Amino acid sequence: MEKKVKGKIDCVEEYGIYLSFDGGRIIVLIPDASSERIKCLKSTFSVGQELDVFLIKYIEEKKIYKGSLVSSYSG
Repeated sequence: MEKKVKGKIDCVEEYGIYLSFDGGRIIVLIPDASSERIKCLKSTFSVGQELDVFLIKYIEEKKIYKGSLVSSYSG
């Protein structure tokens, strides 16, 4: 089940964005950054920006959450 948190962007890369929140760190990969196709994350997002993020799963070996800016729930 998804959990929605408020995250703050720490780093924007070509492949995804890294955010921090009270519970740790989150990575949102480019396919999970928008329901529309984004060509350049750096022109859409910036360091320090706060976003609502849906936590999808915790990746134990990397000590980071995989997140999405788009809910997987359609209703």
